[in-house]
Order: sequence, then C-alpha cells, then structure tokens
Amino acid sequence: MLSYAIISSYSVVEDLKLTLQASSKNPSRINGKWNPAVKWDLEERLSKAGVDLKEPILWLARGPQRKIEKRREIPDGTNAPWSASIVRDTEIPIIDAIAYAEWLRSGVASHAVNDLTPVLSPYDVINAQHVARRLLLETLGSWRLPQT
Repeated sequence: MLSYAIISSYSVVEDLKLTLQASSKNPSRINGKWNPAVKWDLEERLSKAGVDLKEPILWLARGPQRKIEKRREIPDGTNAPWSASIVRDTEIPIIDAIAYAEWLRSGVASHAVNDLTPVLSPYDVINAQHVARRLLLETLGSWRLPQT
C-alpha cells in the first residue's frame, strides 16, 4: 500500500511535467552532486510553472536513520525548529525533494522492488504526497493565498 501511495503521488509530478529529465547519458548526479544541466533544466521548468525555488519544503524524518536513508541520505537542509532527538524534520530545496521522491518511486517502490521496499514508512508516503501537493497547488497559484 505504501508503494502504491508513493507511485500515485509521484504521478502528479509526472503529469505536471516537473520530473528530472535525466538519462544514463545525462545523469541527474555526477559524483554525488547535481549535474548542472539537469538541475538548470528542472529549475527552469519549475520557475515557468510558478514554483518558488527559494521556498524550501519540509521533509519529515522520525526515529533513527533507516535503511533507506543509509542507501540514499536525505538531502542537506535546515533542521526544523522542533527537530530534536528522534525528530529529524528538515527543510530542503524543492528540487532535492523532487529528486528524492523520484528515487523513492523508482528505486524503492516500483521499478526496483527490493530489500528497501518492506522498510517504506508512512513518512515516505507523506513526503511524496507533500511534494505532489506543493507542486500542484503552486502551479495553480493556490499555494500561498493572499492574507485577508
């Protein structure tokens, strides 16, 4: 069920055409760092869609580091003010959240069902859903409504 929820959430990102445009010849990462061409392309499409690249997105992480995070660490960001002890919530750049959600979908939940699939948690689902929600609402102009 968790895999299907992640796959469904990421399909929103796909429908909005805000996925990473990478391939084996043009990978999203080179030596663990963003491939500048892939990063620029994603940032351009996000900007054109009305997504604020300066606003980070909250990524929830609870408990000790999990097997999934050992395989691919959560991107660096700013700890949420309430983070302490087993609460490791972090605000990360939206492009990093999209990339991590894509990895969860492709590398854990669907194409490569493997030893990581059974350790998916509701937090993985919540994070993928939050990426989809943010992108959908922001492209519709409803993410930050004017205060009345």
